[in-house]
Amino acid sequence: MRRDAREAVYKLLFSNLFGDEYEEDFKKEMFFESKLKPEDTVFADKLLSAVKEHGEEIKNIISDNSKGYKIDRIYSTDFVAMEIAVAELTYFTDIPHIVSIDEALWLVRKYSTENSLNFVNGVLANYNKKIEAGGANQDNISKENTVENIIKQDNADIKEDSGKQEDIVNQDISKDDGNN
Repeated sequence: MRRDAREAVYKLLFSNLFGDEYEEDFKKEMFFESKLKPEDTVFADKLLSAVKEHGEEIKNIISDNSKGYKIDRIYSTDFVAMEIAVAELTYFTDIPHIVSIDEALWLVRKYSTENSLNFVNGVLANYNKKIEAGGANQDNISKENTVENIIKQDNADIKEDSGKQEDIVNQDISKDDGNN
């Protein structure tokens, strides 16, 4: 379930705030303990990569949409939930925006304070309005780097590899038919 994947990513990103970046073994253990299915592990990896790769841009988006709050005054628990949501809103074109925002609010409800809900909802709603109005800084987002396009490319690569394997099998069958 993607909610479990988001929560695992949330925990990994939160753990980064208190020391060096987590080890690959820790990530694998977190995914295992979260009982992620293979497709959820792929989603979690891509979400984690998007947050790490675009961290500075995501931080700027949160800052730009946090009216009256300096970024260093935002609760860490809220910030991490917003990082995940902004990454989804910006780079995961296949996920409805309302789902990304709702999932961030679920994380805030679970790990932060009751007062944080309105703040996080306001920041994400403000950014979402900018996206929908075409006013968000979407020019800096490389269309080939969206998760949707990466998945399409992965699927095309898989089909290509399957086709090659099928050709090899057909060649082997032809050789067998000729020898009989």
